[in-house]
Amino acid sequence: MVAGLVSPLADQVTRALNRPLHRGIVKFEQCEPQYALARQILTKSTMLVSILDDINDVHGTIEELEQFTKMIERWDTSMEDLPDYTKVWFEALFVSSSEIEEETTKEGRSYCVSYTKEAINLILLLTQSARCFNEDHVPTLEENRKNGVFSCTYPLLTVSSLCGMGKIASKEAHRRCGIS
Repeated sequence: MVAGLVSPLADQVTRALNRPLHRGIVKFEQCEPQYALARQILTKSTMLVSILDDINDVHGTIEELEQFTKMIERWDTSMEDLPDYTKVWFEALFVSSSEIEEETTKEGRSYCVSYTKEAINLILLLTQSARCFNEDHVPTLEENRKNGVFSCTYPLLTVSSLCGMGKIASKEAHRRCGIS
């Protein structure tokens, strides 16, 4: 992953992204094998979102989270100024995005990645939730409505899984997820 990076979170992220499914789970490959890539993408996206939520809830200070958010919004790969625990996540995001882009480009559907990146930027509203918590601010119902749809991550998970579904996941299908 990140050269020279050693931390418990780095080990956990690496294990989580490389861990095989438990033997007792029914193999989904037997059902709808054409959607295997969608399941892989959805699994990685879910893991990344879960870890991002932990970063926002537990590990990061508001200043670190705001810097982290700005780097993700810019897709800035320098990562020099980020704390170690965010570098691991950031690299996992870039590796996963590159894999998705490579696969969808082969199918002539490279537009999928731009929708996924936009959805990732929207879930960065988690930082706003952390800021509210840190400042003892209770959001109004309207504030929660605006942020809740995206911070619950369903648009990201839907859009990212569409990337692996082949030609049935058209640009129109991506647009209907509420992105753009």
